[in-house]
Amino acid sequence: MTISAMSDSAESIGAMMRETAARVFAEACGTEVQRAADSGTFPSAAWAAIAEAGLHRALLPEAAGGYGVPVAEALTILRVA
Repeated sequence: MTISAMSDSAESIGAMMRETAARVFAEACGTEVQRAADSGTFPSAAWAAIAEAGLHRALLPEAAGGYGVPVAEALTILRVA
């Protein structure tokens, strides 16, 4: 695989993860959850949804069960949040 193909693949995975993050955050992190978290309540259901979607594994190498997304691409997930 060429460097260009690897880069395209990482960007594609990153784009997929951004779309997933947007959906997960919209569904699991509404205003009520945000208010509860601001007042000190741990958002267990939101974190469970994030984990179920695999977002917590974005930066892990594929060999370790992650997606191997480059840092710059993975950080775009935070913009969605």
